Amino acid sequence: MNKSRLVLTLKSFTPEELKRLGEFLNSPYFNKSKTLVKFYSELKKSYPEFPEEKISKEILYRKLFKDKEYNEQVMKNLISDLNKLCRDFLTVEITRADSFENRLNFLRQMILRKTDPVFFSELKNFETELKKTSEISERNFYYLYQLEEAKISFHLERNQQPLVFDKVLRSGEYLILFFLLHLTKQFPTLTSTSNHSMQLMRPIFPKYSSTMLTWNP
Repeated sequence: MNKSRLVLTLKSFTPEELKRLGEFLNSPYFNKSKTLVKFYSELKKSYPEFPEEKISKEILYRKLFKDKEYNEQVMKNLISDLNKLCRDFLTVEITRADSFENRLNFLRQMILRKTDPVFFSELKNFETELKKTSEISERNFYYLYQLEEAKISFHLERNQQPLVFDKVLRSGEYLILFFLLHLTKQFPTLTSTSNHSMQLMRPIFPKYSSTMLTWNP
């Protein structure tokens, strides 16, 4: 157990993350198995080292099922289910930490649900926020590109193909700006570590300059 994927994942958690994982597992929306919650509680007692003599499958099984005969398949299922829920928990944590990605996913849902007023309101707010900054940012260009893609999806879902053309052009422009800015930042590293990379880059940047681009939203 000590070298299992589940335990290696739990070892990587901070105490605060373990606490939130416990709350996650206790939510009926994510998990309905009380045995799984108990399994996690017993396993967590050995954090952070998780010594094998305390978390062997046989020992944990006795703590969970008392005098019942050991069942390997039951333990495999518990480990697999908890491992999956740990991945789900981390996915939720990552998503919550990225407000831009959250808002983009919300827009995509509004497209599919055909809640057009909500879509346009959120789109306007998001776009305004991205464009109001004077900072040159790969992240901003990337999400401006994604917003144009969302507009394209919106019109295609509603059979409004004639309204797509200008969005396709702007989408391409933002994607190119994202690519150029990213490449400009990575170019010194590429050229210092690989002659092959430098040869590939020369047709794109024959005379490399670190001069920053001007952001004109």
